[in-house]
Amino acid sequence: MRRHASSWIIKIALFGIIVVFVFFFGWGGPGDVDKNFAAKVNGAVITYDQFYVLYENQVELMRSRFRGSMPPDFIEKMNLKKVVLEGMVDQLVLIQEANKLGLTVTDEDLIYSIRNTPEFQNNGVFDPNIYKAYLSAVKMTPSGFEQNRRLELLENQVARIIVDSV
Repeated sequence: MRRHASSWIIKIALFGIIVVFVFFFGWGGPGDVDKNFAAKVNGAVITYDQFYVLYENQVELMRSRFRGSMPPDFIEKMNLKKVVLEGMVDQLVLIQEANKLGLTVTDEDLIYSIRNTPEFQNNGVFDPNIYKAYLSAVKMTPSGFEQNRRLELLENQVARIIVDSV
């Protein structure tokens, strides 16, 4: 083989082997750049970061509901990761439909919704301290919570349209 190393046949065979290894084993191509997501719905992406923030919030919410007495394997038995991701996909589909329909949530609707949430009330009146304590417990900023609430209200609008049409 050393005697024929300068032969064109050996060079072409070696080049062919290199090409096969590069394209089938080494190079992922331009498609690999966009695979860092938890889900993709109609072209919109749910990133791993978005998923894990919501997942951790749900875990904290469960822990606060059980007040420290949650069984150790409860989250796995509930399949919470799958439930959270499916909820995010459902939400994204509803938001996309709301955008298609031109639905919006006004600031007044958002304020009304937050002020009338029973968990934020003390003796039937909105209590900002309870609201702030809740946000602190779930590790959210007021703007993040308000954006989530706005999305929930949009989802409810789409759901009402669907139910009313049936």
